[in-house]
Amino acid sequence: MEQIYEIKKKKQRKKSKKSFKRYIKRGFCQKTGKQRWYDKLEKRFFFKEYSKVGYSNQRKNKAIALAKEGNSFRAIGRLLKISHTCVYYWVRSFCESLQKPDFPAGCDAMELDEMWHFCQKKSKKSGSGLQ
Repeated sequence: MEQIYEIKKKKQRKKSKKSFKRYIKRGFCQKTGKQRWYDKLEKRFFFKEYSKVGYSNQRKNKAIALAKEGNSFRAIGRLLKISHTCVYYWVRSFCESLQKPDFPAGCDAMELDEMWHFCQKKSKKSGSGLQ
């Protein structure tokens, strides 16, 4: 005897008209004049376009030239009305871009003026942590 089973089709759910929106508008920044957006998944605010903010190469070169003359980073910052940390990073990147000097093949020792005492470790302990 054969039994016939009726297969009931499950009702297909209709897709809702509202789909999930990951990014939504959340205000307008008056200072920059740009639309502010909110990411629902990462739960953070952001701007879609960022403008490049920075100092000109002329100002960077002037800061490097003043550092070559022996001015401190803070003094250069005061003169150019910029942060002393900016000056530090500019000078550091400039120094890293320089090529290392070639030493003669027969050279066994070299003398460095004014910087030797910063390179050596202190032999005498001082302070409250003496042991």
